[in-house]
Amino acid sequence: MIPRDWPGFSARRVFHGVVFDITVKRAGEGNNVSLVVDGEPVEGDVVPLPSGKSEVKVDVTLS
Repeated sequence: MIPRDWPGFSARRVFHGVVFDITVKRAGEGNNVSLVVDGEPVEGDVVPLPSGKSEVKVDVTLS
C-alpha cells in the first residue's frame, strides 16, 4: 500500500544477488496489485526469484 495521493515511485533492491528495478504506479484509488515481471504478467502479488538472471524489471500497478 502507498498513500492515495502518491502517483507512484521507483526503487532498486538487491535480493539474493539479483537486482530488482521496481516501478510502482497508481492507476486507481484501491490497492489491488497487478505485476509485470520482465514484460510478462505474473499472477498474484509475489515476484518470483528468477533463475539465471542478475537483473529483473518489475512493474507494479495499483488500482
